[in-house]
Amino acid sequence: MIRERQYRAAERELMHVFSTGLREKAVSHAADCPSRRELQRFAAGKSDSIQRDRLLTHLATCDLCVDSMASLRQRRWITRTVFVLASVFAVIVGATWFWANQHGAISDANRVATVDLRLISPTRGQGLGNRSATVDRTVSGLRLVLPVGGEGNYDLEILGQDTKLPALLRGSGNTRREDTDIVLRLPLNLSNLKSGDYLLALRRDGTEWEYYSLHLK
Repeated sequence: MIRERQYRAAERELMHVFSTGLREKAVSHAADCPSRRELQRFAAGKSDSIQRDRLLTHLATCDLCVDSMASLRQRRWITRTVFVLASVFAVIVGATWFWANQHGAISDANRVATVDLRLISPTRGQGLGNRSATVDRTVSGLRLVLPVGGEGNYDLEILGQDTKLPALLRGSGNTRREDTDIVLRLPLNLSNLKSGDYLLALRRDGTEWEYYSLHLK
């Protein structure tokens, strides 16, 4: 803030010199001219009173330094403008990033597929049952609704049609009450699996596995 006031004071003094009749017949003596660094310090309001008076006196009679000051003032204005634009751009990028992350979090929460296992009978461990649960591959998790009395800790696996082969995906979790339903929520990334028929294997507290037909679209 102090430097800003100093800069504005230097600007006012310079404009006063240019706008009054103080300028004599303009001459250019490059050897007597202040250095570019001195002019930069003056333009930034960093010169002391002695230096400022000496420079103002010199500028009143030197076109060469007047041109240099005009160039410095233009560059300073461009620099300030670029800085402001960069700051605005940074704010816009930050706001966009925040919105995208918030929007992504909301989208992920809405991409959970509900599978009501009360409506699907388990298979005998291999092959498709009478009814399959159909789930989109883009979901980020499963919400399994279990039959009454199904509370507990569960392990889950997604397998191909041959249960002897290793599981393609695994997960585990605890059930919880949602209104009157017993629900098991598991985060699962199904996007790496191809569309087709699979088996959803479920086991509670170390008991035998139960298998349900699962179709990914």
